[in-house]
Amino acid sequence: MFKRTALLMIICFILTGNVFAGEANKLVSFTQNMTNPLLSPTGEEILFSGEDYFGLFLLNRISNEIEVITPNLNAGYGASFSPDGKWIGFKLIDRDGKQQPAIYDLASKTIVPLYKKNCL
Repeated sequence: MFKRTALLMIICFILTGNVFAGEANKLVSFTQNMTNPLLSPTGEEILFSGEDYFGLFLLNRISNEIEVITPNLNAGYGASFSPDGKWIGFKLIDRDGKQQPAIYDLASKTIVPLYKKNCL
């Protein structure tokens, strides 16, 4: 577990810096283990999950700020950017444990459910 966490921290450090210009930004503080780092198609964000896919987070490489998209369990498993980098597809888990598809709009910073209540 330690090796995987250390590797992910190194990857995030490298990806948050401008390696082509020889610059490196300070690694932002994140107090839990990270899993599934994914660079956005635009290269401006890194999407990742907390330990055991708990929560879904977005690191802005320019501002070095971490945004919590959702704290839900397993939300990060299989999450992905749209090809244009404007949306993030992921799943929400409701209180009954049902998985519900959703997208996150990066421009408006809102979650858009892709289901109707009591439909699935």
